[in-house]
Amino acid sequence: MKRYTSFLFPKSSEFWFLIILLLLLACALALGFMAWQQPERLGLVAESASRQSWISSSFTAAAILALLTLSSVFVLHKAGSRMFDDVLDETDGDDIARAADEKKSPASPAALMVKAIRHHLHSRYGLFWRRKVRLLLVVGDDAAREA
Repeated sequence: MKRYTSFLFPKSSEFWFLIILLLLLACALALGFMAWQQPERLGLVAESASRQSWISSSFTAAAILALLTLSSVFVLHKAGSRMFDDVLDETDGDDIARAADEKKSPASPAALMVKAIRHHLHSRYGLFWRRKVRLLLVVGDDAAREA
């Protein structure tokens, strides 16, 4: 049960910061909408300067809160990806040894040529280049290949 409650109510302060920003944004938008559509509920006189100032200030606050919310989402995403990259760099897994073994064995010229051909065909014809391109293998000595 604890697993489900942690999903519904995360403990991270970033999450609660975003929730508070979104609630403030909703309040500012609601206040501006009420000042615009129903000014008498707020005790304002229609077509007055105070109503116009309420509308402009509430929508300005809403715009600032929206920009703050969006920027904090991007900043938090970038910080999270940076933390993940740091953890990934510190982790020593079995793939590091395998990568070191692959670097030790020198690639033959034929393997390098095949890799270059594959890269060129992929860049020219796209992801499904194997279905679009027909390869013809010609074998034999030079005289037989030229004929």
